[in-house]
Amino acid sequence: MTKIPVLFKIMKEKGITQKQLAASIGASQGNVADWKSGRGSPSIDKLPLIADCLNVSIDYLLGRAEMSKPADDMFWINFNSLCEQNGKTPNSVCKDLGFSNATATHWKNGTPPGSKSLAKIAEYFNVSTDYLLGKAANARSVIDKLSEKEKSLLTIFRQLTDAQQDLIIDKASLLVESNEAEAKKKA
Repeated sequence: MTKIPVLFKIMKEKGITQKQLAASIGASQGNVADWKSGRGSPSIDKLPLIADCLNVSIDYLLGRAEMSKPADDMFWINFNSLCEQNGKTPNSVCKDLGFSNATATHWKNGTPPGSKSLAKIAEYFNVSTDYLLGKAANARSVIDKLSEKEKSLLTIFRQLTDAQQDLIIDKASLLVESNEAEAKKKA
């Protein structure tokens, strides 16, 4: 359970009711009321849903970051920066991705891209959608930390069916447990 110091302040500012938040994140209205009264707090898995609903970062919700720009503005800032870093113009990236000529102008004026467009842009620049929306500080932080073996495993893993992925996770968990048991024997 996680305390969210600014949750109800943000909700009030944005005119979002407890009922609307609950419906948006798949929680009961009673849960949200408990969070307000201090009798409970949202679980970790609800944080990204709450952040998306309120258009803020998780760090801001937890009181670890200042709210400098709305996510829609952050998209344009991050998108434009990535274009510059890659020697591209926003219009040329839109053309590369098959978007209309007016798309970049809409984004610059504050209209955020849809989820499919956002995913295409993230893949194009090899960054996360969270980075594009200003919800992650570093564009490549997770990817950069992976070894070549981890990247290879991830590439293969993504090509498997859900059932095959579950099987791999189960087998890997057994290997980890076995390694931990061996380490305890040696200690």
